[in-house]
Amino acid sequence: MRFVTYKATRGLERFREVERDRIWRSTHKCLMRADAEYQRRVRGFHWRIWVASISFLALTIPFGGHFDWPPVAVQVSASLILTVMYTFYIVRTSFIAQEFQNEWVGKALHGHAVNESRQPTPGDCQAVFRAPVARCGCALR
Repeated sequence: MRFVTYKATRGLERFREVERDRIWRSTHKCLMRADAEYQRRVRGFHWRIWVASISFLALTIPFGGHFDWPPVAVQVSASLILTVMYTFYIVRTSFIAQEFQNEWVGKALHGHAVNESRQPTPGDCQAVFRAPVARCGCALR
């Protein structure tokens, strides 16, 4: 598992440091509006995190010390094990999601650079993606 942030996105280095976050978010929004596969995968990551969180709560409530059975030692160790497993799963899933998003945003930025012979600027999202994206009004703002 690698530590991944949006700053690891390929192609983002062409922009000034102060614009990178804004450009990454704008490109992500464009992809969410225009690319059904990207949208489906990103929402899938969100659902996995929600399901894991609800499952974690459902499993830890019985071990919260409100019942006489199981014994306290079992309750504490089960709560500790569940917490470690939950934390590991959430962090791992988040890094995988970020890596996936970086890959797709990087491809979109690279596609823009290939389609345009000049340096990309924050104001021209129409050239970044295929025609359907330009029709939906995405802009690198």
